[in-house]
Amino acid sequence: MDTFGPAIACESALANGASLDVVSAFTSLIPAFFGLGVLMYLVFFRYKDFVPYVMAVLLLMAGIGSVIWKLVGVNISIVLELLPGMFFFTALLFVWPATIKNNRWFGYGALAVSFGLQFLISMLLGVYAVGSGFTAFFLVATIIGFMLVYLTRTVNPRAGVISGVMLLSAMLAAFTRMYDSAACSLRPDTNFFAWHILLGFAGLMAVVLMIELRRAKL
Repeated sequence: MDTFGPAIACESALANGASLDVVSAFTSLIPAFFGLGVLMYLVFFRYKDFVPYVMAVLLLMAGIGSVIWKLVGVNISIVLELLPGMFFFTALLFVWPATIKNNRWFGYGALAVSFGLQFLISMLLGVYAVGSGFTAFFLVATIIGFMLVYLTRTVNPRAGVISGVMLLSAMLAAFTRMYDSAACSLRPDTNFFAWHILLGFAGLMAVVLMIELRRAKL
């Protein structure tokens, strides 16, 4: 996967090498649709807590930013995809433990542990090794995710199921993204499509999780 320039998805090689990144751009709309859908739900039912609104907007922005990145391919345009995604993950990593423990310091602790472990693993793998950053992020997010799912089940079983589905979807999305080349050789029309659907669904479940967990706080 190229670091700069338009993202090269499996869809790009479907028509004798002709560029079909527009297909990948279209599938990037799926997270945006999820974000818009849950945002409309919150507005329609006049939900009071602002956290789900913020996360729904970030999910929507990440999807739109991904579309722009796929279509335009200008280096700076990837920021429109990455920043909302980074803010979304950071918000989830803070609010989730802070809510289940009813203490914001658990949120700060989760952030500190997450970023610290990512840095350490990246250093151990080699900062300049291909994919070391993504691997570190995946490992840390998975470990912390399983811990938070367990803690969530002890507080709210329903939320525990939601968080488990969210984590599973995110892990499957990561696997499809990590094995791009192999997946392209087997089924070139499903690679980025699966990544967009699964990651978008995980984002949707994250917003639903916040709605469920913070309902009692209102």
